[in-house]
Amino acid sequence: MPPEPPSVEARPVRDVAAALYGVILATALTAAYSEYSATDAGQIALAVLVTAIVFWLAHAYATVLAHGLVHHGRFSRQAAASALLQESPLLLGALPAVAALLLAPIGLLSDYHAENLAIGAGVVTLALGGLLAGVRQQAGFARTMAMTVASTALGLAMVALKAIVH
Repeated sequence: MPPEPPSVEARPVRDVAAALYGVILATALTAAYSEYSATDAGQIALAVLVTAIVFWLAHAYATVLAHGLVHHGRFSRQAAASALLQESPLLLGALPAVAALLLAPIGLLSDYHAENLAIGAGVVTLALGGLLAGVRQQAGFARTMAMTVASTALGLAMVALKAIVH
């Protein structure tokens, strides 16, 4: 028996949360790796992609394992495929950073600019997530700004990590 998909109402929340987690993961990795002079943007893109794939697989495996533990279900290919699909937003959330980083190896940006574009895109994505959440919740100006600032602060914490590592 495959893992039960989240309810129709819960699915978009789970998908957005997983995609944002992918953004956070990719931004943090890019910030950390960009401080090593021995790595270039192409190597960072590969590291981010491989790490995102490993986390995607780990989340899917945990979903299948948890389903078996809770529902006493057997492992099946269908369960694995369902879990991989359910967890795919995490992988998709990392792809914009990978795309930005790949602009260096193809000669459109320098390593420095591609790395900063990937980090900046992550910070902006998080900031927009906070802003849009406040607007969609009709939270009012002050609460919407607080949500935006909190989301931006998370992204900037990764930039601070880059500065601290340096």
